[in-house]
Amino acid sequence: MSPTRRALFARVSRETALLTPDIARAILRAFGLLAAELSETQLAEAIASGSVERLLTALLAPEVTARAFYPVREAIRRSVGRETRLFRRDLPRRARVAVGTVGIGFDVLNPRVIDAIRRLETRVITALEEGVRGAVRAHVEAGLAAGQGPRTIARGIRGVLRLSEGQVTIIQNLRRELEGGRFATAARRALLDKRFNLTNLGTLPAADRAARIDRIVKAYRESFVAHNAETIARTAALDSARLGQTLSWQDAIDKGYVDGANLVKQWVQIDRPTKREEHVPMHGEVVPFDQPYSNGQMIPGEGDYNCGCQSYVFVATGPRATAMA
Repeated sequence: MSPTRRALFARVSRETALLTPDIARAILRAFGLLAAELSETQLAEAIASGSVERLLTALLAPEVTARAFYPVREAIRRSVGRETRLFRRDLPRRARVAVGTVGIGFDVLNPRVIDAIRRLETRVITALEEGVRGAVRAHVEAGLAAGQGPRTIARGIRGVLRLSEGQVTIIQNLRRELEGGRFATAARRALLDKRFNLTNLGTLPAADRAARIDRIVKAYRESFVAHNAETIARTAALDSARLGQTLSWQDAIDKGYVDGANLVKQWVQIDRPTKREEHVPMHGEVVPFDQPYSNGQMIPGEGDYNCGCQSYVFVATGPRATAMA
């Protein structure tokens, strides 16, 4: 990889590290707001009716999610705005000089910018909502199977909102194993650290054992929550960086400081353990800036979760520009 491309990856990595905590905090705050919107009585009534879908429809009603996920939308807009301004340094000198006069960068009133950010917001929030759906469905079905009443099940919904469906099941199994005295199985399943020494758990009085199990399960659940928020936030941060780069160049084109006919982009894949095999042949592909890559994506990763690929945007000159136009 050329020094210029390495510098691009280094910059995006730094920016992702800076943006991720802010987005993660917004995600956790959003789930707190969503939990505050819940009425246990209404949830219990929906559960009693035997309709999980009715419950999910009420839980994720548009007016509810609009309020709850507002912090996430704001964090994404801040991130894209920062990245759009940051990527101005890659523009040709004529466009960089224009920054002080016509404002090359982040125009929140530009319909193109509004549409692009909304698509990114929708992608992130849809992923969050799908996680909620799976987690709540798993929680309710497990509660009904265990013979719990609707109100008891409803009371526990707040505790699973920030988990995935699979994580809800893991935590339920962990609690059953601990309460059933299957400590070795629980330790292997949960990979519990040394804070949760289980050697004497079975010898404790019943009340103390129950309290210890509650602490173990809570700590394990919170570790999942932190991991989920960071993973989703890191993906949103990567998407924000890529989108900011695109918007910066597009703004320069729209204002006449860059000739879009000579602008191209190159797909660059970083060599990392989590790279996608289907993106290996994409590495190095060059297409006109306003055209999709051969896999249909305008921006690397826009159709894939947690993709680390980037676009290297540059002005082509000579025969290459003519061929690409």
